[in-house]
Amino acid sequence: MSLGLNRRWLVRQYNRMVTALFLKAYNFRDPGQLHRIHRYQSALAESVPSRFVTDVLDGRKLVCFDVGARGGVQGRFRRHRGACRFVLFELDPEESARLERAGFTVVDRIADEHDDRVLDVYVTRRPGCASIFEPPRGTILKLYKSTSRHFEVVGTARQRTVSLKAVCQDLGVHIDYLKLDTQGGELRILKGLGDERPLFIETEVSTIRLYKDQDTFFELGDYLYKLGYMIIELRMFPRRPIVQDARFQTCRRYPAVGMPVAGDACFVPDWTRPEGRALMDGRLKPWAALMMVNGCLEYLALAMEDIAASETERIASVLERIH
Repeated sequence: MSLGLNRRWLVRQYNRMVTALFLKAYNFRDPGQLHRIHRYQSALAESVPSRFVTDVLDGRKLVCFDVGARGGVQGRFRRHRGACRFVLFELDPEESARLERAGFTVVDRIADEHDDRVLDVYVTRRPGCASIFEPPRGTILKLYKSTSRHFEVVGTARQRTVSLKAVCQDLGVHIDYLKLDTQGGELRILKGLGDERPLFIETEVSTIRLYKDQDTFFELGDYLYKLGYMIIELRMFPRRPIVQDARFQTCRRYPAVGMPVAGDACFVPDWTRPEGRALMDGRLKPWAALMMVNGCLEYLALAMEDIAASETERIASVLERIH
């Protein structure tokens, strides 16, 4: 066995071992379960060679919009950069310039439902907590322990808005993947899509109005469901108060696993409903490629059983090669 083949065999065995370990996590029912499932899907995503994604795309590129792109493209997409075209939204001038130097298309306006409006941005001590909504105050900050100071407002800045529909028209593209991390403005951005229908939406969500007047996870989920989407992954980050009530410290059970204040949710077209299948018409290959990039291989295989299209044979053959 050559060195190259031996290395590929070892990598394949390692991926199978990691996958098996994370599959066992499904049997544990505790607050860390969702995180283990996410790590399992991340392991699956790592097992997909970039050439397989390219094979499924059959010559086209994925158009990926990242709204709130501080830090650059997410890790799992870096491996497939050659198969993607990235459009990044970032308001910080220094970070925006850095991303442009890295070769990305950068939009330095606020993504919003409306075009050419001027909004105030609350600039916070930690840049990643800045928002068009007033940051949290009061007792809710006790859920954030030592990081509560990150929300302190250090100033405001006026910025113009632009809708995703307008950006797509200007660039002559259609969105395949959409990531939103805007501290409460996610639903407003989605309402600015116009006729655009991303095939994979990854968005920050909040179960409470953490920022003043922001929309919650329930409103966002209801909006997307009516458009034909389903939720395929949910990662919540439990929060507990800084100071625990002494009355509960003598309990044999841990007093609270944490309040699911915020997290990330992923939505895809619901292939079990006509509204969802309509979103995938003529776009099955890029959708399948995104499911592979994001480690949703099991769901992709499941969907292939329900979807009758000429492209499914090619996708199924690639899935067989992965395993």
